[in-house]
Amino acid sequence: MSKPDKKTLTANETLKPCPFCGSEKVGVYSVSAEKIKYRVVCKNVKTKPGWSYPHAEGPVEETKEAAIAAWNKRAKNNGGK
Repeated sequence: MSKPDKKTLTANETLKPCPFCGSEKVGVYSVSAEKIKYRVVCKNVKTKPGWSYPHAEGPVEETKEAAIAAWNKRAKNNGGK
């Protein structure tokens, strides 16, 4: 997986925290060498026992904007509590 995209997000593209742990350590990553597909990933390393890293991944999408929209539509949780 590549490094997170450093593109500045617009107000409409603000990433919501992880729906599982509540972490704001989330970013948009390209998932192919050609950087033509993207997903949002939570990089919280303080996971619950038995959970693996990365903590959560959104679906793979064709654009950064679509990846952000898909991530933000995920079910809400009480921050993993």
